[in-house]
Amino acid sequence: MNVSRCMSLLGVALASLSMTTALAQGTAAFPQRPVKIVVPVAAGGGSDLMARHIAERLGPLLAQSVIVENRVGANSVLAAQYALSQPADGHTVMMTNSVMALRTALPNSPYDLRKDFDPVIQVGNGTYILYVNANLPVKNVKELITYARANPGKMNFSSIGVGTAVHLCVELLAMRGGFTMTHIPYSGSTTSIAAVMSGDVQASVDALAVLRGQIDAGKLRVLAVTSAKRWELAPEWPGMEEAGVPNYDVTFWIAFAVKAGTPASINNKLSADIGRVLQDPGVKDYIRKLGTSVTGTPAAELARITAREVQTWSDVIKSANIKLE
Repeated sequence: MNVSRCMSLLGVALASLSMTTALAQGTAAFPQRPVKIVVPVAAGGGSDLMARHIAERLGPLLAQSVIVENRVGANSVLAAQYALSQPADGHTVMMTNSVMALRTALPNSPYDLRKDFDPVIQVGNGTYILYVNANLPVKNVKELITYARANPGKMNFSSIGVGTAVHLCVELLAMRGGFTMTHIPYSGSTTSIAAVMSGDVQASVDALAVLRGQIDAGKLRVLAVTSAKRWELAPEWPGMEEAGVPNYDVTFWIAFAVKAGTPASINNKLSADIGRVLQDPGVKDYIRKLGTSVTGTPAAELARITAREVQTWSDVIKSANIKLE
């Protein structure tokens, strides 16, 4: 056998070995086809717009198309079930959020965000706004707690539904503050906010985006944000720690995850490439305009955040005896 022939066979053998090693590590030419981001909200919402903005910039880094698919229904359940029905190969990425952590804490949840998904990276977070009727004689959170304690059975709060983040935010505040308020659920933010403005209920929490107009018009009074510290996008209002409520830190967050069992090397690549996208100043500015601070929190820390939230909400649900119909 001549030298040329030997070298050719050696090259084939080395290439085969390299491919075999890559396959064993789960990194064989990932991605091999377009990557799909499953979004649990309708097209046009903040999370959807965020996902599409990231997908457009992620595609060139992966050398593949990245498409967004909206799977709406059952408060993220349909999207999660679809993502979990796909192979654990990184080609289906789930856009997760703090609501899914809350859902995991509810009895008989159809998925467990801690076990069924592997976190990739947190995109960003934000906070809710605690507000009251403009005529209620309280100017801050301490005064609200004092007033509620002094008026047992007379204080109501609205929410956008039983077991929602808005509902549980106030239940947690009541636990930490040692008072009670009666929960009145409404069909959505518009009716919940209207109930506070009319005085049918006295307080609630919600996202700044849906409250800003009424706040600026003086129709609602903001007491604090629900994060422990002040929020960079609304620094004029105190966080709960400053407001005098220890051990209270409620934020909403948006992240990416893959089905549990996806090779770590694929997860790491997705995390690194999405992280690069999030470092772009234009992307940061776009996401901030959607009402979310960019964090780029890595997977390990995101897993700890998720576990902590699930435990917090489990405690609140048990204490308040919350049951879904």
